[in-house]
Amino acid sequence: MFKFSIIIPYKNNNNWLNDLIESIITQTLDFYSNVEIILINNNSSNFSKEIADYWQQLFPLNIKSLSSNSSDFTSIYDTALKTSFGEHVIFLDENILFKEDILEKVDDFYRNYPDLKIVSVPLGDLNGAFDELNEKYYRSREIIIKDEPQSILVNKTNIFINRSLIHYFESPTFLWDEALSLTEIVMKEGRYGVISNSQLYYREGRDPHFLIQHDVDELQFYTIFNEKVSKIWLEKYKKADEIPQYIQNVLVYIIQWAISKGGPPILSIEEIKEFRRNYIALMNNVSIENILILHQLSQRQKLFLIKENLKYNRKEFKYFFDNQDINLFGDEIFLDSLSKSTFEITSIITKKNRINLLCKLNTMFDSEQISLYLNSQEDKYSKELKILQDKEVILFGEVVEKELTFEVSIPSDDSNFKLTFISIRAKDTVIKLRLSNKSFQQFSKLLLKTKIKNISYDTLKDYFIIKIQKEVSPNKKKTSKNSLVSDIKSVDQNSRLTLYQKIKKRLPRSFKRKMKKFLKKYFHITIGK
Repeated sequence: MFKFSIIIPYKNNNNWLNDLIESIITQTLDFYSNVEIILINNNSSNFSKEIADYWQQLFPLNIKSLSSNSSDFTSIYDTALKTSFGEHVIFLDENILFKEDILEKVDDFYRNYPDLKIVSVPLGDLNGAFDELNEKYYRSREIIIKDEPQSILVNKTNIFINRSLIHYFESPTFLWDEALSLTEIVMKEGRYGVISNSQLYYREGRDPHFLIQHDVDELQFYTIFNEKVSKIWLEKYKKADEIPQYIQNVLVYIIQWAISKGGPPILSIEEIKEFRRNYIALMNNVSIENILILHQLSQRQKLFLIKENLKYNRKEFKYFFDNQDINLFGDEIFLDSLSKSTFEITSIITKKNRINLLCKLNTMFDSEQISLYLNSQEDKYSKELKILQDKEVILFGEVVEKELTFEVSIPSDDSNFKLTFISIRAKDTVIKLRLSNKSFQQFSKLLLKTKIKNISYDTLKDYFIIKIQKEVSPNKKKTSKNSLVSDIKSVDQNSRLTLYQKIKKRLPRSFKRKMKKFLKKYFHITIGK
């Protein structure tokens, strides 16, 4: 018996298929005695099948070239499994490449942990990029899912499964099927292994997120969720009074893409309504912590789901006050505080001696409880700003909240002005916290000396990298790091001033320190037309 069976369905990707096979047969683990490859042609119209047959002729004992005319993945995988004999099985897409020692590392891990039947390996692109699912690979170890429920498995491509568990694995037709089958296996075992010292690579444009994003554009994604996830799967675990945290994490991770996109145009109004009811029902049965980590959703979208969750579970928001801050909790879970609320400057228009700003307030506090002020630094007077709610927050085709935006105009040459104050009214007390940039006046004066009219800010970034894309005459000397400010002053509308994280290491520290005088630490600035 071979140690590893590698099952590869393919269609028309002859170049990728060639590279994948070469990366397997050149492994540091002896290929002849340890590995078999099952190649399954799925209606290829080019020379892919001939390539698979060629490899079978070279390694007749290790490589099988099969065909399936079925469009049903169940039939394809069943065919492969019946003709494979390896102790551990992995299902691959043809866009994958093996690092040269990956099979040796997995084999070593199985020897060190003989009772483990599932081993997962890191999956990243050829440039070394990883997503958040790879955070669990910081060291090789056994993962107990009760202790690490956030360490989820949703994609078969980077998972080795012992053959004794294969009959639990439903041949996947869609990501939901794949994720649900993997989750059933992991829940049954209660643990799995991860290795950190090797990896698989995926080709450009076909990362795990691509698979999810592709699926949420298809009608079947929603019908499987409506029929299988919400009506069968959730009911099964709700009988135990609480959905296990690991399962919550799997469901919430996958469904967030569908919620944020709003579904494919092919969905009927009734299908949209049914899906909306079902995903809200799901969110009502998961922890608020899981809602907070939905990175595909905005804060206002999360706020709606948290409101629904609290209402369903007969809970409510709670506020805790002190002399310095106000903290917002939902079902004993910390949600936000005034000191953590930020504003995002979405546009700046310079006009004569004034700076006109359009800002968005990033907060979990309800708009009815928020007041914004433009204050004189010396507290000579205070002007309340009107919160605009003209921008709708959509969650799967339904308006659920309003964006909290405001406009403000400040004189650039008045150093007494500070932007901005945020307050929450509670009983007879109003607590105010400054969320201002101490160097904003310096920066605004600098902007007025340029010919640029519009600037957009993204406060989610925290780097300070400058790149000036500007035509430079052949005789003109390069910009020195000490003349940065004067060069910014001379930028015109045909130039772009962009902050790039990728060139971070190229800039000297003195350069970055100089920019911090003008930019708040989490500003990412783009200047253009």
